[in-house]
Amino acid sequence: MSDLLKENEVKDLAYLRTIAKEATQGVWEYEEAGSSRCSKPSCCSDCSDYWDERVWGGGFVLLESHLLDPENAQHIAAFDPPTVLAMMDEIEELRTWKADALIAMTDIQKLGQAAGALPGERIIPSAIREIARLNDLLRDVLNAVLSGEEEA
Repeated sequence: MSDLLKENEVKDLAYLRTIAKEATQGVWEYEEAGSSRCSKPSCCSDCSDYWDERVWGGGFVLLESHLLDPENAQHIAAFDPPTVLAMMDEIEELRTWKADALIAMTDIQKLGQAAGALPGERIIPSAIREIARLNDLLRDVLNAVLSGEEEA
């Protein structure tokens, strides 16, 4: 994946977050054609007993059209602002975890290379051996320092 694509992806997520915050807040609902649940006839320009597919949000009809098929109306209603914002939060959290995991993998790889892991060799066992070696070395150095202090 190119850096340009990653940059555009981030801009797209920021854009989606912005439009979700600016949209009518609250849960959106789908209402199939012919249903009548309008409690305020003044909310719609034509509140007859029959209407087309609708998407409601914030107590208002957000979208109504005879050109809108039920599947698309349900899709639009499902991606209401709270849902989109929650998805954005999850994506950002997963991206942070991914970045942290890549850093950890790089560190493990460096440790494995320092331990003399050959290309293609499993790095984690080599890294564990190197950690044990460094731990032993540290213990020896600390013991030597402590022994020197006792002699003084």
